[in-house]
Amino acid sequence: MGLNPASELAGFVPRPKIVQLILAAFDHSRLVTLIGPPGIGKTTVAAMADAADDAERPFLTVRVRAPSRDGAGAVAEHLAEERGRRVLAIASEALELATERVVVVPPLALPDVDRPPGSSLAVEALRLAAVRRRAGLDPSPSALIDIARRLDGVPWLLDAAGRKVALFGAEEVQKRIATDLAFLDEDGTLAQRLRAEWEALDETQRSTLAEVSVFRDGFSFESAETILQRDASATLSQLCAKSWIQFDPARSRFVVLRYLREFAAQQLQSSDALHRRHAEHYGTLAARWAPQCWGPRATEALAALSGARANLEAVAERGMAQAPSAAWGFLETALAEGGLERAAKRFEATASTTDPASVPAAAWACYATALQSLGRFDEAAEAVAHIGDDPVVTSLLLARNAHGQGGAQSALDAAHAAARAAESADHVDQARAQAALGQALERVGDLDRARTALEHAVALAREAACERELALANLSLSQCLLQPSTLQDAYVHALEAASTGAQVGDLQAKAIATGVLALVEHVRGTLDTLAERYDLAREQFLRAGMTKNAAVALGYRGMLDVETQDETAATHLQGAVDELSAMGEGYYRTLCIGFLAGLRAKQGATRRARTLFATAGDLAVELQSEPLEKHLAIQRVHLDQRGKALDTELAEELLRIADLQTFECLDLSISLRTHPWRRLRVAEDGKTVQVGFRFPVTLARRPVLARAVVALAVRHRSTELPLDFDALGERLWPGERMDAKSGRNRLRVTIATLRQLGLADVLETVGSNYRFRPDWDVMLKP
Repeated sequence: MGLNPASELAGFVPRPKIVQLILAAFDHSRLVTLIGPPGIGKTTVAAMADAADDAERPFLTVRVRAPSRDGAGAVAEHLAEERGRRVLAIASEALELATERVVVVPPLALPDVDRPPGSSLAVEALRLAAVRRRAGLDPSPSALIDIARRLDGVPWLLDAAGRKVALFGAEEVQKRIATDLAFLDEDGTLAQRLRAEWEALDETQRSTLAEVSVFRDGFSFESAETILQRDASATLSQLCAKSWIQFDPARSRFVVLRYLREFAAQQLQSSDALHRRHAEHYGTLAARWAPQCWGPRATEALAALSGARANLEAVAERGMAQAPSAAWGFLETALAEGGLERAAKRFEATASTTDPASVPAAAWACYATALQSLGRFDEAAEAVAHIGDDPVVTSLLLARNAHGQGGAQSALDAAHAAARAAESADHVDQARAQAALGQALERVGDLDRARTALEHAVALAREAACERELALANLSLSQCLLQPSTLQDAYVHALEAASTGAQVGDLQAKAIATGVLALVEHVRGTLDTLAERYDLAREQFLRAGMTKNAAVALGYRGMLDVETQDETAATHLQGAVDELSAMGEGYYRTLCIGFLAGLRAKQGATRRARTLFATAGDLAVELQSEPLEKHLAIQRVHLDQRGKALDTELAEELLRIADLQTFECLDLSISLRTHPWRRLRVAEDGKTVQVGFRFPVTLARRPVLARAVVALAVRHRSTELPLDFDALGERLWPGERMDAKSGRNRLRVTIATLRQLGLADVLETVGSNYRFRPDWDVMLKP
């Protein structure tokens, strides 16, 4: 055996699947050949197979540099056939011997892009390579995931990147390798090995490989022949056999790993004509499918553009004037799948080298929509100016801009204009206009008309068979239905939106649905896992490139933290305010400032709270949002009326505003939960508890807590004396025998849990006993 397994395996992640393939191949042949390009990990895998082999006589390992020229292949065959030894040959291509079995060594597995970011063999290999060189290092997981993906899971590159991470940190390596892989090969070791493999190719193979380096993330036979302008099937097959190109049968595409593609691109003699043909080919594809992204063929269109996404980005990155629609196609996939900031930059690169008038109006509209999702409203308004004479699209985009940074009334005016302009348009435009109108009506508090408009939008989108618009209309409707009486309807529409968005491949719709479902649970009062739900929603928004929505999710997480008295509340709220302020977003920034002011008031920082309330109040007036102004007024009442009884007039006003519990006014219901209006409603079976104006807390699956609140409520109605341990313990754990110490500990945990669920203000400890506060109105209801 020519390898030392102990030294080869130190610090490497195990690869059991490929090892199992090698050992299984020996069951059918004494000669097994490992093939793959330089750096793919063939030597390490061979050592792993040797360590896992339990045969009495170990196999021999032979390294074959050039199967077509040196005699190592013949030696391997001789050892296997004449000497009866098992031989493992390491080569770049098969030996073409009748008795051999070939095993292809693939790159390490990467994180699944369709699931929340997590670890994988590639990420673990990168992490190990870093930490074994610097003890105590804890690199950023997200940076490691990005590095692993950029390096295609190639072990040699991951090991080199790990060395750099140990020296410079993951973020610096992430930034450098985005444009310069040579950063990982400073001594030229890998380049030298690639040069040797390159020289072993014939002239036609080298020429073809250099030309197909123009493609990103794979290409089909048809695309290759269109751009190379010749039949290259035989040469492509030869390059696959020599491990320079891989064929992905799942996608029916050829793929060239990035480090191989960049090396081949350096050998390209003349690229102008090639790049022009590449741009024209993918520009034609984008021009065909981009207009279909919001129609009945949206799923098909997004699939076509998604498959060409990397090539569309490459065209847009070069700013090719021959194909301005390529940037449009890239933007459409980014709207559905994420990467908006990068897509917007690529569009800008194209627009800067092209006559803006030659860019389709729909492409400018797509660009403006992307900027709005990124919170860049001023730039979105400038993009709208390029759209031309399309009153429906222009009005819709202006309405969205007004939602982001303008006032509620200006958004409503623009939405009305869009609805009027869309009366003679197709159902898709009508659905969009009605959805915008419904959102604007909801913002000003006209909930009945908002619901009517949004239900009309859902019906129009369904009739037009436009799945993407149907998903978004359902989302808007579910947000409008976030009221106590229609929560179930809101949940149903959010689920439909999530399902439809997932079917069509729209990550944005799926991310928004996750956020809306979290809000449904928030309004219901289901707080146990809500922090994780908001974190997931923020993560999905960031993956979808929706930075404004991600900031809003952070803000609602902060509001939840205020409610559950989590110490991270101020951090999350201030973070949301900073992010939204940088975008120029108005409504949610004001909302978060209001909650931050309320938090400071609770903490006793009265002067700071008043300053924040004044800032938020001025912003609310500018936004022309009556519900938001009322919310801030109530928060100020909290500050001014602390410890004082409420008069009848103020109580009636609070009750009236509490009826406005919609998505946009969710803050009202949350803020009212801490108001000094002292009323507690307890169901007779204890399954629901409602504190003040707060939405009911469900205790149906927590019988001990349910029995506790009923016992305390019954005692409160009959006398103000507290319940002692013996009386409470018998009711909470009937028939159980426990000593006094363990029983009191269990009771303390029960009372602490009730306080965490929102009963902290009403529960009172008297000595070692408990009761509801005498100045609270406690009602038992059927």
